[in-house]
Amino acid sequence: MATLAEVLRALRTIAPLELAEEWDNVGLLVEPRSGSITRVMTALTITGEVARDCLKSKVDLIVSHHPVMFKPIRKMTYSSADGAVLLPLIAAGVGVYSAHTAYDNAAGGVNDQLAELFGLSGVTGLRLPATRPTWSQVKLVTTVPVEHRERVQRAVWGAGAGGIGAYRECSFYSDGTGTFKGEEGANPAYGEVGRFEMVAESRLETICPARALPGVLAALRGSHPYEEPAIDVIPLLDPKPPSGAGRLGELLQPMTGGEFANLVSQRLGIPGVMAAGELDKPVRRVGIACGAAGEFLRDAIGAGCDAFVTGEARYHDCVAAREAGVLCVVAGHDATERFAMRRLAQQIQQAVPDTECWASQCEQDPLNWVVVG
Repeated sequence: MATLAEVLRALRTIAPLELAEEWDNVGLLVEPRSGSITRVMTALTITGEVARDCLKSKVDLIVSHHPVMFKPIRKMTYSSADGAVLLPLIAAGVGVYSAHTAYDNAAGGVNDQLAELFGLSGVTGLRLPATRPTWSQVKLVTTVPVEHRERVQRAVWGAGAGGIGAYRECSFYSDGTGTFKGEEGANPAYGEVGRFEMVAESRLETICPARALPGVLAALRGSHPYEEPAIDVIPLLDPKPPSGAGRLGELLQPMTGGEFANLVSQRLGIPGVMAAGELDKPVRRVGIACGAAGEFLRDAIGAGCDAFVTGEARYHDCVAAREAGVLCVVAGHDATERFAMRRLAQQIQQAVPDTECWASQCEQDPLNWVVVG
């Protein structure tokens, strides 16, 4: 059994929420009734069948790739599509979390897994982030009386600070002497107003995700004995900036467009794909964007790709690909994403071994292949 806070920290490490697109709805969307998490299920989409399976399996938290409540909801009833799925989960106390484009873009996420499946080398982002410096973490520094140090540490860790990679409760402290003199109206925890005081203090430093900062600051102030604790918040430049959205890489050996389309079909385990463009032209440089990402075609053209793989593309995207001489391979939304839910379950299980985590077994592509004889 793990705490909800532990599971959320693991999910944010696997798929940092700052990697999500601005339009997306990611993170904890429905809070579970219990703060203790034992059973976790991953799924591409929460359908009625998936929700019923969650209830039957007594799941505490479902991690769905596609967000529920993606658009603003005015009402929720059992007769509405969202309500029919969500209300039974809420009544049973099941939580819902979505990583969506954060997991698409994360290192080891959906697009990286597609690049791995297709055997691409030299993989980078297809659509690179802005070149400005980025920071997703801060260093939090405070001074606290030595006898209160552990209480403050526990408080900020519990609010989401202190995580570095696979490690938790990380901090540094050194002991010294703090000085102050309270003026009229002050209420010092140590000493008296108007008198110069010296207190044995610890300088405490820890790392905090930028998104968690408001809650961590509240926890720090709530656990600190001083009415005006000294706090420094130092933004940390990301040492390795995000690789961007989509992926770009090269096949180890060139092949024809037809051979590459067959490779995509085989590696994804689907009967076939749709392809726009010339099948006899050689393919080596490949762009990838999972799901409904036909808009990334222009990035693939700009990057000099021979082929571009996505789950869904508009008719006019396919026309543009053919005219630009880029083979556009459309493999289906489900096929380019749902396989990654198994890896996500494994990542969660490894990060939080006190839980039981698995991918939905009942989920299936809503579209079927129909072969006319």
